Amino acid sequence: NPPDQSQTPDAPTEIQPSKADGITLSRRQLRGLIVLILFNVLLLIGLAALALREPIVQLVQVPVLVTSSSPLATRTLLPTSTPLPTPTPTATPISPFGGGGAIAFTLRRNGNSDIYAVNADDRQLIRLVSHPADDRDPAISPDGQELAFASHRDGNWDVYRLDFISGVATRLTISATYDGAPAWSPDGRYRVFESYRDGNLDLYRMDRDGRNIKRLTQNPAPDTSPAWSPDGKSIAFASYRNGNKDIYLLPLDLPDPEDDLANLTNTPDRDEDHPAWSPDGTQLAYTSGRPGDQLIYVNTFDLKFKSLQEADVGLFGQGSEPAWSPDSKAIIFTSHRADRDVLIGANLGGWGLAQDA
Repeated sequence: NPPDQSQTPDAPTEIQPSKADGITLSRRQLRGLIVLILFNVLLLIGLAALALREPIVQLVQVPVLVTSSSPLATRTLLPTSTPLPTPTPTATPISPFGGGGAIAFTLRRNGNSDIYAVNADDRQLIRLVSHPADDRDPAISPDGQELAFASHRDGNWDVYRLDFISGVATRLTISATYDGAPAWSPDGRYRVFESYRDGNLDLYRMDRDGRNIKRLTQNPAPDTSPAWSPDGKSIAFASYRNGNKDIYLLPLDLPDPEDDLANLTNTPDRDEDHPAWSPDGTQLAYTSGRPGDQLIYVNTFDLKFKSLQEADVGLFGQGSEPAWSPDSKAIIFTSHRADRDVLIGANLGGWGLAQDA
């Protein structure tokens, strides 16, 4: 039956349920239910419109590549919510580094030197060490687990280690003078480095954790740029012992190593520096010349007689500080071009620009 018209609009009126209904609603309750339904419908419409207006952003994880055996090979940076532009397809330059791996180096930007790495295959540039003080002399451990380097972050040059898993940098030497240029033994148990701690620039050895520092050379002439041989039995380094800078070989398997030094280059008319062993131990790369006019040489090393074969010298152009690819088939070095330094990569049979720095 319709409601009595004499009642006020707000007076509750009973609605007779049908036999199928089990609930009795007043007119006020029915009105409230309708308002709630309309509100939910409007809310859903608003959310749908907002979703259509806002772009969907895909989180991108960028891999950090250093070496195939390093934890950084699978480590990723934090996701970024910034949409990346669609890449334009370009021709992929041929890299001379067929053996893969990565290159760690020092890059100076905005007045500060930090340590970077670039993957030899896709040339992705990654900053490994970042600090307001200068960092340099990077050396990745043979197992790819950590990086040894020199830093001026505590007021003077010392040797540090960076653990790739934890990301923590630890100071290994505490000297009031200078420690730098660390290089690894092939088994990863030791580091050799140059130090001025005893009033003269000499070579020292430390354990992996920085303990048990031992002096290896004691000559009044400066000894620099140590490089441990792949067989672990000797260290190549540069020294002014004969009045000019030559590459020497320090035999570690003899009772008195410094008494049995071998001058590998012995060139009175020019200076040699920055020796670098090929991973297979059969070749030695180094720089030779006068300051400002240094050239890269690669020389076959006679494993039996512990000497360089003078008749087998490869000239790779102007540059300094050579380093080898993991497969011993290519080198990379720094070269000054115009107003900047670049990294040049070259295999033993050709040339290739590896990475502008």
